[in-house]
Amino acid sequence: MVVRLPEFRCLLLDRPGAGMSDPLPSAFQDVESLAHFSDTLVVDVLDAMDLPSAHLVATSYGGYAALRAAAAYPDRIDRIFILGWMMGAANPSLPLFMRLASVAPLGRLMTTLPINERAVRSMFKRIGLRRALKEGRVSEELIACYAALLRHTNTMRNELEIGRWTMNWKGLNEDIVLTDDLLSKIESDIYFLWGEDDPFGPPNVARGFVERLPTGHLELLPDAGHAVWLDDPDHAADATRKFFTG
Repeated sequence: MVVRLPEFRCLLLDRPGAGMSDPLPSAFQDVESLAHFSDTLVVDVLDAMDLPSAHLVATSYGGYAALRAAAAYPDRIDRIFILGWMMGAANPSLPLFMRLASVAPLGRLMTTLPINERAVRSMFKRIGLRRALKEGRVSEELIACYAALLRHTNTMRNELEIGRWTMNWKGLNEDIVLTDDLLSKIESDIYFLWGEDDPFGPPNVARGFVERLPTGHLELLPDAGHAVWLDDPDHAADATRKFFTG
């Protein structure tokens, strides 16, 4: 999606332990330590780059960090564009594979399984990209890139480490859900582009969460899953551009 927004200066942030980013010196000890880290992550990056403020684009865990930053530092966060379900939105259920991954022995087992393009396709199908794969909208290069990411970095292991605080075998950890008090502190305009077939949060979850935000706007994208920027990258880029420049 970034290549479709050449008029913006786009900075892509890998959370510590994901991609090529170094992990944190020590693991999170509880939900409170994860929440505190999420409050400051974005602003620490802005400080390091000597930027007074910025628009944010986020998804999943990134949405959690973006909204917590906006609540904690309203003068540093401009507009926020969120793609799909975000952690922190209440959800009575999560996909079975995510709940199983939160069980420590099963999660560790998952990190030992061989990763190839076939495994990546299976993962993509489970997050709602079945139709995009069938129609050839997910390139072979992207699949190979994601397979290499999981094969040659500790991204999956560190993702599962965070998962132990955000969910359990029953579903989402209620302590991670963003409260009405926190959401009321957000001054940034927020736009959600949410796939109607997002397995992490169906349309009723999307509507219920966005209604709790004083500045939230929701667009439901038909035939799209959790990674809406892969389902329809042109629309995702156009919607981002209009929201940030409108």
